[in-house]
Amino acid sequence: MKSIVNSALKSLPILALLLLTRSSATAAAAANLDSLFAQGAALLQQEKWPQAASVFEDIVKQDTSQTQAAFLLGQAYYMMREYRKAAATWEKVEARDYRTQTVRYNLASAYAQMRDSEKAFTWLAQALEAGFSRVEILKSDTVFAALRLDERFAKVLELADQNARPCEYESTYRVLDFWLGDWEVFVNENQPIGTSRIEKLVNGCALEERFEQNDGFVGVNLFYFNNISGEWKMIWVTGAAPALGGLKEKVMAVRSDDGGVRFLCELPAQDGGTILDRSTITPRSADRVDMVIQQSRDGGDNWMTTFAGYYQRVKK
Repeated sequence: MKSIVNSALKSLPILALLLLTRSSATAAAAANLDSLFAQGAALLQQEKWPQAASVFEDIVKQDTSQTQAAFLLGQAYYMMREYRKAAATWEKVEARDYRTQTVRYNLASAYAQMRDSEKAFTWLAQALEAGFSRVEILKSDTVFAALRLDERFAKVLELADQNARPCEYESTYRVLDFWLGDWEVFVNENQPIGTSRIEKLVNGCALEERFEQNDGFVGVNLFYFNNISGEWKMIWVTGAAPALGGLKEKVMAVRSDDGGVRFLCELPAQDGGTILDRSTITPRSADRVDMVIQQSRDGGDNWMTTFAGYYQRVKK
């Protein structure tokens, strides 16, 4: 037993040397690939496509797992107008789930250059499925000039727009669209008190009202749908935010069949109780929206109206 142990101990330095040699070789190979990659990237920047392609070909031959190098090799082929080579290279890259939207778009471009509209549309559809949303590029890229004559391209643009602005295409986010526009605000049926502009924000995922009263008072309403809680919310902010009612955060409590909505919140009363505060917004026509704000100090049994007015659309 002792001789076996001694023999094993004597072999340790040799084993360590072998491991060190192997590690050094691996490090050297990695450094060489890094150097080649930097060289290829520089050649691409200089638009020296054949030279860049040669470098990236060398990289992927040495190490087939170099996905980024393969991606750039496809780019070099494409710029050399070697579209078939570019497509074959990018299809291997796409199978590795690398930069999926871009690779699929590039594949569509390559097949469009080869006048293969069916494969071009197939890869565009897959790019859209992966979330491709650059509508303006689809509209302007000369590669797709012929495809834009095909009636299917309109659907491509629509789906890209849906990816770019998903809230615009979901009915949940369109609940308050009846209120969009420029308005004059009245009380007592004919007494103007100010103006309001209501517009979409962040690709239709929120709405903002900017209310300006004739006496200089300004208030801003932000409306948004929280898809986690499943609630529409309203935040009313004024220059008197520290005072009671100067800042309100309400949640939509009612949505009626006539398109009207009601937002509700609780405010602290000076006596330590709670004030219920609700805003009811009801479209009466395309050009008129009514608003009523009420408060209750007895838990909702009785309500006192603090504002009753209407919005009249400003005619352009």
